[in-house]
Parts: sequence; C-alpha cells; structure tokens
Amino acid sequence: AFREKAVDVMDALVRDRFVRADRDALCATGTRRLRHGNDFGDGYWGLKGDGSGRNELGKALERCRDLCQNEKNFWLAWCSD
Repeated sequence: AFREKAVDVMDALVRDRFVRADRDALCATGTRRLRHGNDFGDGYWGLKGDGSGRNELGKALERCRDLCQNEKNFWLAWCSD
C-alpha cells in the first residue's frame, strides 16, 4: 500500500515539476524508454548498476510525457491532485 501511494505521489511531483519548466525537453524524448540510473543501489525508483530494478521514476516520467503530448489530459491530471 505504501509503495502504491509513493508512486502516486511521485506522479504528482513529476507533473508539478514539468508544468513549471522543461515540458518541451521531456516531450522531445518521443517514445523512448526513460531510465533513471543510479550508483547507490536504488532498484525501486531507478535501475542499479547491473540494469536491474523497477525504474519507477523513469516510468513516472514516461507517464508525464504521455500526458504532456495531450495538453488537455495533462491539465486534467495536474488539476485533479
């Protein structure tokens, strides 16, 4: 339950960040898979050095990017939080 809420919170934080700036940069990534790599062993939000992990931050960025590509859906999602 905590992890599910954490992902919801991360989605809201990512949307808030990209409503303020850099939406064009995020959208410019097209349909590429976004990976949050790290060297401190976090396999939940990112990918470990060996490429394993859930990459939840990368997925949150991809969800935000998908919303950014449809302006109306972006604002509906952002305003619902």
